[in-house]
Amino acid sequence: MTQAQVGSNQEQPIETTATGRLVALYVLCLSVLMIVLDVTVVNVALPSIQDDLGLLAVEPRVGRQRLPDRRSAACCCSPGGSAT
Repeated sequence: MTQAQVGSNQEQPIETTATGRLVALYVLCLSVLMIVLDVTVVNVALPSIQDDLGLLAVEPRVGRQRLPDRRSAACCCSPGGSAT
């Protein structure tokens, strides 16, 4: 085996060209666009899907809790206040 044959078996680094980078950028942008469109279509279609399946709307429990009235908190926390 000669030196030239030994060197040709080694992997050559892949050169990135401007065209390859642009293609990758277009693919990434297109995939993000498809995700946004998919989420939009699903959010628009969910109410009609929910009606067709006969599901009831359930409000989320987290983040929608009613805070106590300030006056009631002042009454039960103040000295001599009633805890009604």
